[in-house]
Amino acid sequence: MRRLLVSFLICLSISVFSFEVKLRDDIILPPEQHQMFLSDFVEDADTFSLTGQGDIIFGYSPLPGSTMKIDVEYVLSRFKRYLNDTDFVLPEKEIITVYRSVSIPETIESTDSKQVTPFNPNGFKTYNRGDIERMIRNALEERFSVQFDENLKIDYVEFEKDSFEGAFKQIKLYSQSKRRFMAKIDYADASDRLKYLRIIFDCSWITDIAICKDAVKRDVLISDTYVRFEQLEYFDYDMPVLLVDFPDDHVTKYVMKKDDIIEWRMLQKRSYVLKGQIVTAVFDTGSVEVTSQVEILANAELGQLAKAKNLDSGITVTGIIESGPILRIGY
Repeated sequence: MRRLLVSFLICLSISVFSFEVKLRDDIILPPEQHQMFLSDFVEDADTFSLTGQGDIIFGYSPLPGSTMKIDVEYVLSRFKRYLNDTDFVLPEKEIITVYRSVSIPETIESTDSKQVTPFNPNGFKTYNRGDIERMIRNALEERFSVQFDENLKIDYVEFEKDSFEGAFKQIKLYSQSKRRFMAKIDYADASDRLKYLRIIFDCSWITDIAICKDAVKRDVLISDTYVRFEQLEYFDYDMPVLLVDFPDDHVTKYVMKKDDIIEWRMLQKRSYVLKGQIVTAVFDTGSVEVTSQVEILANAELGQLAKAKNLDSGITVTGIIESGPILRIGY
């Protein structure tokens, strides 16, 4: 019996810590759930909860009736903070959609015992201070395409009123300075008249931001070799690159100097093959296949026509870039 118990515990340990995490591409949250958890993004949430990581908070949920779009790579980076040696099965889409459903109003009983539904035209409801603050936070995250953590500080300078009744239409953010914004919330009242609520607030978020260790030339693949991270004010810069979503497939668009703050506008997605990269060239005559090493003469994408120099003969050849990467000659 003891041997069976030991075997069972070993099997359980293997099942808990050696399994695939399959990410969902479409998530529907209940109306009362104000925060998202790591387990919400997993197909088999029950098995994932055995890791003890299921209750880790991912971030705020979208407002009821609203959809939030989150980049798959960002979600993956959040999981990798807590899980090591884990295989991830990614969805086919590059974006995960999170929808928070709207609560269905309960029916009330009238004096003649007939069931009637309360008046609720087009999502008409009361939004309190907490709802408004969540709207603003979600709007900020959408504006900057980033998931803020608990270090985000929002100081409300002007708050017209703490609540409103109506059907929410939209929220827009306007920059008044680097750290100050105005939020304008449009909604329709019970008479379907369009009204708005205006809020002015200051933002501060100290987080790990990428900085050049030394001067970096153009078209260099960005990596830890050239970058260090410092705790800086996010809103002082124009979409700076963060530690949490540091890319491994981007190159520099410009020459960067030592101690420059790295912003996304300074980077671009790297080409499939880069100028100067050594790849295998394949020439298929039909009866025999000849291979050689060549140097790519210009950046090129998968499926593009590219020129390269043969390392042995120095002759320039032209071919199609294929997965590998391989330069296919005689296409």
